[in-house]
Amino acid sequence: MLDCNRKVEDNILKILRQRRQDCYFFHHYPAEIDKYCQKETNDYYTAEANWFAKCKQFYLFHIAQHV
Repeated sequence: MLDCNRKVEDNILKILRQRRQDCYFFHHYPAEIDKYCQKETNDYYTAEANWFAKCKQFYLFHIAQHV
């Protein structure tokens, strides 16, 4: 099983999410977003999938506490 340093993984997601949002803001039109922001979008979704693979036990524990 992969180890999860949750604060590090959270910050990686935060940085990649901000990069994606900045790209979307700069390129207003859907055609431009598809052309110029594909790398940022793919990087974010890959990191998000990795976060769930590494840190899902923390995520599920957090959800269980609030039920």
